[in-house]
Amino acid sequence: MKRLVRAMGVLAILGVAALVVANRFGTPDPSDWSSVPGSIRHSLREVAGGRIDAALIWQWCGWILWICWAWVFVTFASGLVRRGGLRWTPGARLAAFVLSAAVPVATVLAPARPAVVMQVDSSAAVTDASSHQGARDALSTFGVGSALIGAGVYWRVRSRREQLLRSGGDVDDPVMLETIDDSDAHLVARIDLGVRHLVLQGRSPSYLVVTPHRDVVAEFESSPKPTQVWAVHGSRSLVLPADTPLRDMGESDSIQPPLLLHVGTTAAGQVWVNLDVKNEFVVDERGEGGVWSAVVNGVALSPFTSRLGLVSNVDNVAVFGRRVFRTSSAAQTLDVARRIGESVAVADGPDDRELNDGDLVIRRGAPNDRVPGLSFDDGRWRLMPFGVDIRPVGSGGDEIEKIRRLLGDPLPVIETVPLDDEPVVLSSDWSFMASILGSPEVVHVSGRRVDFERAKAEELVIWLSLHPEQRKRSLARTALWNAPVKDATFSNMTADARRALSAIEATDDPWLGITMTDDLPLHPRVTNDLAILRDCFEKARRYPEENGLDVLRYGLEFVRGTPFATSSYLWPDNVGVATEAAVLVVRAALLMAEMCQQIGDVAGVYWATAKGLLAIPGHDELVAIRMRTHADLGDMSAVRAEWDAYCRLLAADDWSGAEPSPKLLELWRRLNGLGASR
Repeated sequence: MKRLVRAMGVLAILGVAALVVANRFGTPDPSDWSSVPGSIRHSLREVAGGRIDAALIWQWCGWILWICWAWVFVTFASGLVRRGGLRWTPGARLAAFVLSAAVPVATVLAPARPAVVMQVDSSAAVTDASSHQGARDALSTFGVGSALIGAGVYWRVRSRREQLLRSGGDVDDPVMLETIDDSDAHLVARIDLGVRHLVLQGRSPSYLVVTPHRDVVAEFESSPKPTQVWAVHGSRSLVLPADTPLRDMGESDSIQPPLLLHVGTTAAGQVWVNLDVKNEFVVDERGEGGVWSAVVNGVALSPFTSRLGLVSNVDNVAVFGRRVFRTSSAAQTLDVARRIGESVAVADGPDDRELNDGDLVIRRGAPNDRVPGLSFDDGRWRLMPFGVDIRPVGSGGDEIEKIRRLLGDPLPVIETVPLDDEPVVLSSDWSFMASILGSPEVVHVSGRRVDFERAKAEELVIWLSLHPEQRKRSLARTALWNAPVKDATFSNMTADARRALSAIEATDDPWLGITMTDDLPLHPRVTNDLAILRDCFEKARRYPEENGLDVLRYGLEFVRGTPFATSSYLWPDNVGVATEAAVLVVRAALLMAEMCQQIGDVAGVYWATAKGLLAIPGHDELVAIRMRTHADLGDMSAVRAEWDAYCRLLAADDWSGAEPSPKLLELWRRLNGLGASR
């Protein structure tokens, strides 16, 4: 109905416009068509000769208006035809335009009818009246012309937009998401809300099975009671029908997402294990490694386990999407996971200790009938303790490469030291760390980055962590803003900081204090990597015999690049924090390189100096250590490579003057001469 009303309205406008223009400029006379070329030449000669009178102006205005009318008419008519299901070819559209434009073109190019006729013997009053009438006619004509041009542009743009939206067919009417497709993302949302609904009712399933019909079956340890959305399915199971609307599951924001792990597909459907109930899952070590790799990456990439950290002793599995704390044994893996908290222990090897409440273990070893897992026997996988055949998840070489292309290389692991001689700094007495040894960010102890809505909120947390003696609202506002800032703006920043930190780890005390004074306290479990590295450096310098090398390695693990790289903060340079951080990294790297040289750890020398060069690229002493180490190993090509890299860095630095250090230049000449003598 709306289309019909619009069509009738446009037709009425076009009809009135045609009548007005025809009344002003006349109607076409077929007998005059033969004189069209002559009229064109006559008009051009008049313009070239500078003889432009009212009749000529009138003639050209009429020509422009008739062309605009034809343009609007053809655009509108072609739109009606397309809506009716017909398709106009370019030739048909051109023919329609020619047919519509032939009449006005012939009319315009016929012998001119001047709008103003002046006679020599007329009185002044007649002349004035004719002039005023001509002005009114011109004003009316230009008004009609403006309206038609605007209509033509509007309908042309509208027609073009509709043509792009159609892309071969009409745009479907909008429908609700649930009626379009029960996609994987929608299924995950149903599982998430469904399990939260059960937990809210005091029921936690051990397993979930998604049937081919998209029904979700929840398996329990004992007989459950149905709810308003979960119906009885068996003696120990409930079912969530596929057609259950999401809105019927109620609000469950107060319940954390379930820790679900997808392990494979049985004849009944896809199987998910609830790690909140089954805190251990075992993958048979006799099976192919692709299954073990898929289970580990399933923990890292699953949307249900995003709040957990990973602690693992697995060396031959690339873990994507999550930072991993690397350990040396299966036993140490569980110990570190317990100390960090909110983490999954991914252990490759046996560990017969009893698990505590809150432990989460994914282990590769020998399965048994008491622990859920995947058992491999006679070339078949079975889901334990049920003993049913299952097609487990698997990641072969092709799948791993696809994941690598999609997500990039895995994040670097965090090497931990043996717990027997573990330094105090690895006690993990912090929950959040403001990381400034690289691009600034705030990360949880599990390795997850805190997502702030406002960049200033993240900067505020970083500033407060680096200035424990200056945690005042007034000082923070002065440091973070160049100009005065409103109280409401600063309050929004502090509220965003509290909300972002609490979204990852809840606490009784707010992470950012709420006071009525100028004080702005920060929770003691929020630290920064600069403070950790400083503690490591001081401990290793004073007590090198007390596992000082491992302490330094732990502190330097947090170095990711130049301090405050890629940031636009103003205060780090003003107060010297950036310089202090860079110098501390270099001092720690030099100390660790010296310790590694004393025990003959060449790999440690390279690792430590590389960390230092991340903070201050081209540092003379660090480059010299690497060159001397290469020379001691007799690798002169590596010495030349180090020297060439150093020279390229100088050439690219506008502030260095492209002049190498005299000390380093002398070392290069000496080592180069030594290589030539060999």
